[in-house]
Amino acid sequence: MADLVSSDQSVGESLLEAGWNQGTLFELPGASHFWNGNSDQGSEKLVEVKAREIRSSERLILISQACDILSSDEQYVEALLVRIKDKPSDRKYLARILNSYRQFVLDPDRGLVADARVRLQIAKLTLNHAQPDSWFMTEQTREDFVDWLAGRFDRPPVPQPIFEALCRPVRDVLERMRDEDPKAFAALDRSARRIRIRLPPSESSNLDLGLVLVIQDELDEVGADAVESFVDTIAYSVASNDQTYILRIERIPYGAMLLQEFEATRPIDLDYMTDQGDEMTLPPTGVDSF
Repeated sequence: MADLVSSDQSVGESLLEAGWNQGTLFELPGASHFWNGNSDQGSEKLVEVKAREIRSSERLILISQACDILSSDEQYVEALLVRIKDKPSDRKYLARILNSYRQFVLDPDRGLVADARVRLQIAKLTLNHAQPDSWFMTEQTREDFVDWLAGRFDRPPVPQPIFEALCRPVRDVLERMRDEDPKAFAALDRSARRIRIRLPPSESSNLDLGLVLVIQDELDEVGADAVESFVDTIAYSVASNDQTYILRIERIPYGAMLLQEFEATRPIDLDYMTDQGDEMTLPPTGVDSF
């Protein structure tokens, strides 16, 4: 394929003009993921560079922002691996990772799943010889995807007692709802944009542990029922399991959440880590099995 960069254009300008931007899905035959693995026994080197080629059944998604694509100081862009989970047997898997910080469901209908654990650096010039996929994100997916990219690195830990008192019951209720009432689970997922927690004022306080549901500005009847059912079940579950904390549950429309309210709470997701490293979804896959 001929080079698409004209004499009066930078590489970044040509990529943006050709439709490359954060969230662009694409194939890049021959691309590989590299990591520093353990060296063989007896070797003097501490690490051994390992790699595996991206499979023909997989895709990549660009995660660099437009300013970095355009910048002459950036020779490379970054992309994540995208797996395609489009078999009927994959539906439960896709539901399980809806709120994971390791994996993001880009498109449940096509089974597109971005994996934050497999990140590639790609020379910008290389993309001049690749073709963006015709798939594109909805605006809602783009907002959630950007939040997910940032959340991978700024998620604060939750103290273990609070994890047991609130995070684990939330996980258990969501998993039961997903398995036993998938329609209600789907309604809750589209109605509650975020689930956040408000920690007690101090380590010694046993009051004011808060659960904040950031809901859509407008809910249909099914979505509103799913939210209320979830709230009632969580309140009962926490009260039954732990008497240390008094749980206060709030429902805040997305458009009405103030910045100070956002900063006073912490995100909670199915893939949430505690200060002891507990996970709330399936255990991560080892890098050698990617």
